[in-house]
Amino acid sequence: MVRDSLQTPIDPQQQAILEPILTDSATISRIDDSLLSVSCIARESGRDRQTITRMIDDQGISPSGTRSKHPVYRLRDVLRMFEIRSGDVERSAQEKLALARAAESEVDRQLKTLKLGREQANLIDAEDVRSEINRIVTIVVRSISTVADRLERDKRVTPEIFEYVDGLMNALRDEIAAEVRA
Repeated sequence: MVRDSLQTPIDPQQQAILEPILTDSATISRIDDSLLSVSCIARESGRDRQTITRMIDDQGISPSGTRSKHPVYRLRDVLRMFEIRSGDVERSAQEKLALARAAESEVDRQLKTLKLGREQANLIDAEDVRSEINRIVTIVVRSISTVADRLERDKRVTPEIFEYVDGLMNALRDEIAAEVRA
């Protein structure tokens, strides 16, 4: 019965039946006499032998003897090892839940801070910023586009200088446009 319970998951009805048996001191004293090798524990628990060896080392369980020159462990110690491990998993799940709640609380706090900043006019909507940048870029690009024409008209520069300045201004305008798009 214990062997089957270690191989397959126990449904709540089976657990209710097994729990008094496994906690009964007379049953435990009979179980105490059972010795299991690492291979047997691994096979029955569905875990790798190295994992079982690591778990045994982590719990500090000492062998209760040897069988064919291999260490064997009392079933009671092995069961306690799995109880401790399941407790660690449960504690770990509780810690993860606590961390998730703390993270959610932090996000809520940051959202409230952002909302307050917007209400106090310390923050500007991203769309407002984009439209203002576009307005400024439009003014700058218009001015850049006319620099060569104003030089020709007001300073009477030669056609070579006009072409040179016009090319520089076109390159500058294209660079600004590329940066705004990015």
